[in-house]
Amino acid sequence: MIRDYYGEKMAFYFAWLIHYTGWLIPPMIVGCIAGLAMIGQGADTDKEPEDYLNSPVGFLYGLFMMVWVTVFHESWTRKQN
Repeated sequence: MIRDYYGEKMAFYFAWLIHYTGWLIPPMIVGCIAGLAMIGQGADTDKEPEDYLNSPVGFLYGLFMMVWVTVFHESWTRKQN
């Protein structure tokens, strides 16, 4: 329906946007959990707020994001084809 009204380029853009938005849900959930874990670790040890990011949880979240972006890219490549 979007393609008929706006053209193929806009339809392709909206298809990518819908796909990307749906794929952002898992990193959002994992990021909230990781953020709360980092805050919880900082509250236990009386760290400064700037030191919360120096947590192993932040490193694990970074690894999760590397895997997520690879899987997302492969998923979009399949959908695009």
